[in-house]
Amino acid sequence: AITPWLLRQCICIILVMSLCLLSLPKSVAISNPRLNALYYFLLLAMVILGIWNYMSAGLWSAQVELRVVPVLEIGPETGPTALALNITNHKMCPPERSIAAADALLGLWNNLSVADVRKRVNSSFRPAHWLEGSPPPLQASSTCLPMCTGRVDPNLCVSAHTLTDQRDSSQVALWSARHILRNNGLFVDSFVGLSAVGATFQLGYSYELRRKLPEMTRTFLNGQSHGDHAKTRTVLLDSNGVPGKRFPFGSKMKLTLRELLGAAQGLPQQLLEGTEPTWEVFRDGLALDVEVLCYNEDVEIQKVRLGRAGNEEDWHLGASSDVPVCLVRVKYLRCCASFAPPEVTAGGDVAMHRAVVVRGSIGTSAMWFPSFSQLLLTVTSILVLIRIPKIVVRWFALHCLGQLSRLYRRVLVQQFDIQHEAATTAVMLMSNSVAFLELSDRKICKENFPAISRAR
Repeated sequence: AITPWLLRQCICIILVMSLCLLSLPKSVAISNPRLNALYYFLLLAMVILGIWNYMSAGLWSAQVELRVVPVLEIGPETGPTALALNITNHKMCPPERSIAAADALLGLWNNLSVADVRKRVNSSFRPAHWLEGSPPPLQASSTCLPMCTGRVDPNLCVSAHTLTDQRDSSQVALWSARHILRNNGLFVDSFVGLSAVGATFQLGYSYELRRKLPEMTRTFLNGQSHGDHAKTRTVLLDSNGVPGKRFPFGSKMKLTLRELLGAAQGLPQQLLEGTEPTWEVFRDGLALDVEVLCYNEDVEIQKVRLGRAGNEEDWHLGASSDVPVCLVRVKYLRCCASFAPPEVTAGGDVAMHRAVVVRGSIGTSAMWFPSFSQLLLTVTSILVLIRIPKIVVRWFALHCLGQLSRLYRRVLVQQFDIQHEAATTAVMLMSNSVAFLELSDRKICKENFPAISRAR
């Protein structure tokens, strides 16, 4: 509440301030080329400052949350008809001993201990160091399974209906191998599904702004706060982080397993020979992560560039608010991904299933839109800034030009007292009227006003 004492203090301050002089602006045109040059130089600097301020902070930005949904396609166009090839002798199949040879060798040494058998066969079989265990089991056999055709034992071929495991909307698994660890723990038999090399992954994604677009931006620029792969152009980054394969606007993104592995960043070199995956990919299994980043400005895309990867032209992707560009980045996560939990067979053996797992991660990027509220604020700021040059030039003219400053000060800074000016005006009228009456030599009008003739 306002106390009487505080009210009295405010009244006293107002009364004291009323006794001071009140300065009002006065417009005076000064003809001085040097001062004019200084003024317009400062004016240009203020305008540039206002524009630069808008360019640096005049855009409305929001983080974009993206979700990737990988789907594995094993259909007529890429499935059994394309994969039902006789690849038993594929170049990726390792020349290992057969199961029969291993069983025959073990049969000769039935009376030996496991340790003795290991010593004797260690030179004949490779240790399966890629399996957990110390010491690792020995690789008794490694068989490439073809695609199933007709009514055959599903354990001896690969079925297109059991190749995939769509675990949830964020990851899918492609079956790649089955390893049977014998109950004695000494040998392992591997069945590798190399026929899955022709599988195709379809990657879909959606994005949504974490903040709602301003109303004016959404109305005038038709800005969208959400979208998916059908409204963008998709670009796949290669293993070096450089834009590679580009998909047409609105098209589905389909990648073969070869393309995914070829674009995977951080993939061990031994898992790829040229463009072909090695058989270890299927034997061991692996996990890949797919991340999508969407942008509507090429300037923001440049920030994704790793070092100086690629040429400058490679990164000019033409991103805009109407057609955003989404970059797809594939990363190698780890080895030895499982298709299903280990299971114990009726004979006491342990079956382990490997898979190529593709996981879609939740990524974040940024999109920028013009902000009309920031534009209005910038215009207001410029109107304030352009007053600064006049203030600077006025101070400079009044204090820094020596004798010329004193002349400018007499013109620019004047004290005006209405009572003094009224008295001065009256005295000037009186003095002028005396001289006029002395010079008048005739009368005019009915009232006989004094006048000065042309001859006078």
